[in-house]
Amino acid sequence: MADVEKLKQMAEAVHQREQERQEAADRRQVDEFQTWMQTTLSPEMRAVLQLAPGWDQRQQQPMASFELGRERGRIYRGKDEAQDNGEAATLGNVVFTDPDGRETLLASFRSEDELLLLIEKYL
Repeated sequence: MADVEKLKQMAEAVHQREQERQEAADRRQVDEFQTWMQTTLSPEMRAVLQLAPGWDQRQQQPMASFELGRERGRIYRGKDEAQDNGEAATLGNVVFTDPDGRETLLASFRSEDELLLLIEKYL
């Protein structure tokens, strides 16, 4: 007969290793996001927005949040690939939500200037 207790211990060890791998992958994503934010957005833009790094539980990815009066914004890293039509790659995405949590804007940006023009609508 199989050693059930030993099998349970082995299964628990597998779960533990998987959790450790996932935590390490999440830490790498956060580190990569921080690096991306520092290279994509100027120190002035980061300071003015007062970006707060965070983790989006629903999308399972790092993001940075900021507040503009009653609206809240979140910035996500974009895809690294260039567009098929020759346009520059999307640097990131910005999402605005109203005080009730409804998304009022979801847009991609390819430069800090584009991000600023998207934010300007909420000033």
